[in-house]
Amino acid sequence: VNMVARVNEIYTVVNWDEGQEETEVERGRFVNMGFSIKELKILDKPSRQPGHYNSRDSINNGVWNSNRLLEAFTREEGSPKFCLVHLLTAQSFSDSAHIGLAYVADTRGGPGGICSDSAYVVDRQISYNTVFTSAMGNTGLYDYPLVTKEAEIVVAHEYAHSWGAQHDGLDRDADGREECLPDYAEGGNYIMHMYAQNGYDPNNIDGREISSTRRAGRVRTVDVVRQIDFRN
Repeated sequence: VNMVARVNEIYTVVNWDEGQEETEVERGRFVNMGFSIKELKILDKPSRQPGHYNSRDSINNGVWNSNRLLEAFTREEGSPKFCLVHLLTAQSFSDSAHIGLAYVADTRGGPGGICSDSAYVVDRQISYNTVFTSAMGNTGLYDYPLVTKEAEIVVAHEYAHSWGAQHDGLDRDADGREECLPDYAEGGNYIMHMYAQNGYDPNNIDGREISSTRRAGRVRTVDVVRQIDFRN
């Protein structure tokens, strides 16, 4: 609960309409967008149901691959009753570099991201408004617990994916890439860097970068947010 509250502080100050002041009437300020917890489910023992996200995986000697875990969690818990469904776990994965994963929202519609459309898979309707983060990292040789600030940044990073943000610098020209990948002397990496940040550098928790990069067309957040049906 405290973690979500601290992540919320990053988002509520973001102006999602920054840079749009002269493009459309009544654009230019869109703030106080964040998250609140509607339901909290605590799982205190493993499930005996094969393929359940709270059981051992059926392959890889029981160790989940991050994509398989998100898919299993989505099948079980994805729901149109919530804007976003978050699995918080403390395990490492067979693809050891991953400590979080989310479906990325897209303004063109379709499944994936906050309050996204559901999709029929085989004979079942599934909502892809899901994300997971882990409080446990892995070096490739051993597991290690994330410090609190690092875990919070991972959550903020995956929430941003759910809101439509991509990783920094992956679809920019050389000049633009330098702008969103500053070095340590300029404050370090932003939240949407592709690798997890430890929170020691000022830019690591700067949510304003999410809105400023939208001007370059890498974040389609405002358009996604305006389509959201905020449910009570």
